[in-house]
Amino acid sequence: MKLRITSCEAGIFASERHKLIATNYQESFVNIFDSYPDLILVTTLGKGYCVEINQTFLNVTGYSRENVIGSPITVLDMGLTVASYAQIQKKLKTQDCLQNIEIEFCLKSGEKRIGLLSVKPLEWFGNTYLLNIVRDITERKQIEDNLRRIAMHDPLTGLPNRAYFMQQLDYAIACQQYHLDSSSFILFLDLDEFKAINDNFGHAAGDKLLIEISQRLRATLRWGDFIARLGGDEFVILLEDVQNFRYATRIANQVITALKQPLLLNGQKISCSVSIGISMISDAEQSPEELLRKADAAMYQAKAFGKSRYHVS
Repeated sequence: MKLRITSCEAGIFASERHKLIATNYQESFVNIFDSYPDLILVTTLGKGYCVEINQTFLNVTGYSRENVIGSPITVLDMGLTVASYAQIQKKLKTQDCLQNIEIEFCLKSGEKRIGLLSVKPLEWFGNTYLLNIVRDITERKQIEDNLRRIAMHDPLTGLPNRAYFMQQLDYAIACQQYHLDSSSFILFLDLDEFKAINDNFGHAAGDKLLIEISQRLRATLRWGDFIARLGGDEFVILLEDVQNFRYATRIANQVITALKQPLLLNGQKISCSVSIGISMISDAEQSPEELLRKADAAMYQAKAFGKSRYHVS
């Protein structure tokens, strides 16, 4: 970052900074200011030239005071544009403080961080400044993202779980009314004779099989198709924005063929077949539960007709 002001303006800002810390309790104030755990920038109104920063800002970002003092906050990689900072100042005319504005800011190294920005007016020596406080929440966001991923994914295969699928299906139903020239389909998959494989080879081998199945399903589908594991040996695929049943049935046939290819399990080659039920999202009045039940019922029809096939509801 480079200074954005003239030498004359730099002298003015040096004077302003002197005013900010020139108090009878200067040493106490500076200690509190610099030891505050969040990043602090004091800026002028308008373009937001920085007149003071705390030591935490320097420690976290890796910048020097020379990099920052005198530069507008909008060019300091703090996730703020001229327009957004102007909007903040406009809102502050009717509010005492703006809090928890999520921003993405950059360190000197180029690393991106997530912060919560709070801004409030600061009256000092008859002048009004803006007190900008940024709380680094990067680690917290990462933990939240990890917890969200754990909650929405199957721990064995890494695929989305039932909760995630139902959420995605609900969204697909809502979107169907805007895609009158195309359709979306659910493919409900259940492995044939999976219990026998578990009984003969053990649950560890069964888990290995489920992982292999999930990888083959990923490889079979187009980018953007949504696949989830509902539990046990049940998987489900959501095909969105396709032209007709032929595409859905073609995918079903490709899945059946892919899963028939032998795999090595405890030193033995085994083949696994799958029965598939297909249902179509026809309108926005259907519920996700209703559609899933239809596809489930169609899958049982496929099993009744001899397994290793699909059936359309």
